Amino acid sequence: MHHGRRDSCHAPIRKALRDCGLLVHDIGDVGKNLPDLMTARHGVTYLMECKDPKTGEESDGQEQARLAWLAKGGGPWVVVHTVAEALREVGINPAATTIG
Repeated sequence: MHHGRRDSCHAPIRKALRDCGLLVHDIGDVGKNLPDLMTARHGVTYLMECKDPKTGEESDGQEQARLAWLAKGGGPWVVVHTVAEALREVGINPAATTIG
């Protein structure tokens, strides 16, 4: 399997979500402009694209895929840059945890 380049925040975000008890699937190697992570909390599935806080931006293809997903009624597909941002997106208060 080909492993693509990972942004620096990818592994810490994946670990933090798992440390909070969430099941996280790393789907970053699927390609085809799909996001990096898939997780769920309280019956909601979240797709997350992890981007470096300083240099990471969605490619045009990633943005188009995300917007098409959302336009068709898909669940949350968010772009996150930090552990705290990822935790907030799934409804976890970063200040209430020792993670991140």
